Formats: sequence, C-alpha cells, structure tokens
Amino acid sequence: YNLLHLDTLTILSETPPALLDNASQSYNTVLDVFFNLPESTLIQVPCNTLRTYKKDARWKPFADRYVDACITLIDNIYYLATDTGAVVIGYESAPSEDLSFQNDVTFGNATLPVVAIADPCFIQTKITSVSFPQNVASIGKCAFFGCSLLTSLTLPENIAIIAGKAFAHDSLIDGKLSLPNSLSYIGEKAFYNLLSLDTLDI
Repeated sequence: YNLLHLDTLTILSETPPALLDNASQSYNTVLDVFFNLPESTLIQVPCNTLRTYKKDARWKPFADRYVDACITLIDNIYYLATDTGAVVIGYESAPSEDLSFQNDVTFGNATLPVVAIADPCFIQTKITSVSFPQNVASIGKCAFFGCSLLTSLTLPENIAIIAGKAFAHDSLIDGKLSLPNSLSYIGEKAFYNLLSLDTLDI
C-alpha cells in the first residue's frame, strides 16, 4: 500500500502467487494488493515466465511492467543475475545454523561471481554462523537484522558497503570483529546492539 518510492519488485515464484488478505479471502487483481504502486516500478519475474504472468487474470493489470529476470535457486538460496554479478536475494525455506553461499553462479552461458547480499534477505532467521564469498562487496539494509542466534561473523575481504542495520540486534555475536580496509561506507546502526561483542577493530 502506497509504496511510492519502490523501484523494483522481485517475485521469486515461477507461477503467479495467489492474492489473499488476512482472512484468506481472494483479491480480484494485483491492483488490490499493490495499491498506488508507481508507474515506474519494474516487476522482475523468473526467467521464461513473462507470458505466464501477463496472461494470468489476477496479475494482468501490470503486464507492461514485467521484466524477465534471471533468478536461480541453489541449495535453498535464490540468486539474481545483474550487470555487476550475482546477488543473493532470498531463500526458499528459512535457513538455520550455518549459512554459506556459492562463490560463483551460472545463468545460462554466463558464470557470475556473487557480489552482494540484498536487503533484507535473512532478517530474524535462526542462523548461527555465516560465511561470505570473498567477492561480496555490499551487504544490504537489515540483511541480517535480528539474527539472535548468530554467534560469529567474519566479513569478506573486499566488502565496501554495509548498509544500515545490516547486523543490528545480533546480540550473540561475540569476540573480536575486524572491519576490512576496503570498507568505504557503514550505514546507520549497522552494528547496533551487539551486546556480546568484545572488540571492534576499524
């Protein structure tokens, strides 16, 4: 409702999702769900599903906004192909314990390095540790917000951007955390409320 500044909406499902309200009553069209969505907003759908979305009566009102996005699922993690590399954009089922990512992802004939974690990918999941590919240069806003079981964190060597609240309220992260020299931007409250952290090296 009133998503006035939304640039892109990414849909992971290969079939158009049902449109339900809190009472499990069906909405007639996507317009009833995304009210006042800007005309400039692009809607990314998985590869080779454009025709399916455009023909579905519930999703047809946005037919002129769909973009064929190259999205792939590997080991429960969704990756999106972009001009700069592969971006982690979500998961199929909520991950727990140790979380890791592919170093490179193949989309058709192209193999791309994983370069970013989108926001807010893993908010409040039950992961206990996370391992980043070394090519990751950006971690999105609230990407790991409220991961209350996360106990250890090692940032990738090439990280340049950590957005706001990326690791906020991860209160069990302990020991020493070092910020690499490559880091050029830290968003507001990126490491807020890390109560168990002993040392932060900048």
